[in-house]
Amino acid sequence: MRFSKEGSVIVSSRPFASFLLVAGALSVACGARSGLDCFGESCSRADEDQLASDPPDDLLPTGGRPPQATGGSSGSGGSAGRPTPSRPTAPDDDPFPEQFPSDTPIDSPVSSFCSEGGTFDGSIDVSNEETLELLRGCSAIDGDLQIFGGGIRDLEPLSQLILITGELGITSYTGTLDGLEALGSVNALTLQNTNVTTLDPLRNLSQIGGFRSAGGTLNVTQNTSLTSLSGLGNLQVLDSISITDNAALATLAGLNVPSQLGQVSIRNNPFLADLSGLENLQAVETLEIEDSNSLTNLGGLSGLQATVSLALVNDPNLSELNLPIGSTNVLYLHNLGVTTLNGLSGLVQAQSAIIQNNPNLVDIDRLGSLETLSEISVIGNPSLVRLPEFVGIISVEQVYVRNNPLLATGPGYPLVATAGTVLIAENPSLTNLTGFAALQQVRSLDISRNTSLVQLDLGTLGSARNLRIICNPALPESSLENLRLNVDGSIDMWGNQGSPTPCP
Repeated sequence: MRFSKEGSVIVSSRPFASFLLVAGALSVACGARSGLDCFGESCSRADEDQLASDPPDDLLPTGGRPPQATGGSSGSGGSAGRPTPSRPTAPDDDPFPEQFPSDTPIDSPVSSFCSEGGTFDGSIDVSNEETLELLRGCSAIDGDLQIFGGGIRDLEPLSQLILITGELGITSYTGTLDGLEALGSVNALTLQNTNVTTLDPLRNLSQIGGFRSAGGTLNVTQNTSLTSLSGLGNLQVLDSISITDNAALATLAGLNVPSQLGQVSIRNNPFLADLSGLENLQAVETLEIEDSNSLTNLGGLSGLQATVSLALVNDPNLSELNLPIGSTNVLYLHNLGVTTLNGLSGLVQAQSAIIQNNPNLVDIDRLGSLETLSEISVIGNPSLVRLPEFVGIISVEQVYVRNNPLLATGPGYPLVATAGTVLIAENPSLTNLTGFAALQQVRSLDISRNTSLVQLDLGTLGSARNLRIICNPALPESSLENLRLNVDGSIDMWGNQGSPTPCP
């Protein structure tokens, strides 16, 4: 069976299997009369003529007899004088025209692709109720089902649908989800740019993913009237979640998630104030919460223990982190409302921390007790006054501290002897930098344009591929002479207090 996206069905009006059944029966009769195993033209001419003139009654379709074969000249490979059977045709009054095949498919109206409880094999796009009606009775679709447009009121013809092995995509849709009450499993689910107000018809959906390698994603995007995810409380199998640009969404309550997920992305939901629905989540590879202006705390993540990447971005009213996470590879905090990081009370291990443009952040002392922290970037935090001593860190790959206007102290690495890249720049209130007294070897060290810096202690440094100390006008350049004498590497010093080369 073939179909177009508009639902026009192309079928054969005379199934070939019926013709083979009749032809096979004729061949058996031919062999029985001649004593030979034969089919079609392999019978003798006498047997053909006899069979054509007097076929057994039980081989004839009710309402008509096939016409006798007519003689004619033989074609290539035939015997001279042997008749060439003509193609049997059904008379006009034959009530069973399907007994004989047709070479030319014709358009024929079809009421449904499935018999009651059947499976539709393939993917289909549905944009009107006529096409939707063709899926009535289907219990499974082995492919994708894409529903879109404003020509459908509801999905009642899908009331027997249980399984979709591909994606169920509902986009640019103005109807309701009524009719999906039986749906239990899909490979992926996308609701985008719809007017649906409730997901309650999806209350029996328990599985998203598991049928194909690419799948497992719940994508809820640009649904202007959706206020909650109530209706998704039965989910047991799921890999990732994307909840984006839903203008009225106020809570994730009603959602159920498994304990582990690959990705959770929650972005640009301006009225989202409640992450309830994520309580079961214990581990996730990537967690991103961005542009959620109404979010004040992370209470819905009360069970989260570990991530690979945690990004909280442009959530200016988020004043409480209250996150029990114990480990992450990447911690990215950008433009939050927090004053401290004390809410990360369980954090023990991190590989990289990026603390950037947080207007109310006064300190990040909580990170000073980390057992591992390979990279830290502290950039553009206008209220930050100090950085901690990282007393448990023995080596560091990158320290990047830049453009923190009130920063007066830090950072300190009392046990670090080897470092990769260290940049301390454009911190106009920084007065002393004595936290690298144990540093012996560094790949690149840049201390520049810290206008209030008066004290720098790099007493044990002996090797630096690149050492750059410039444009610190309060830092006496004479105090740097031991570095000129003792450090092996490329050294660039100028623009400091007493330097013959001023800072431009």
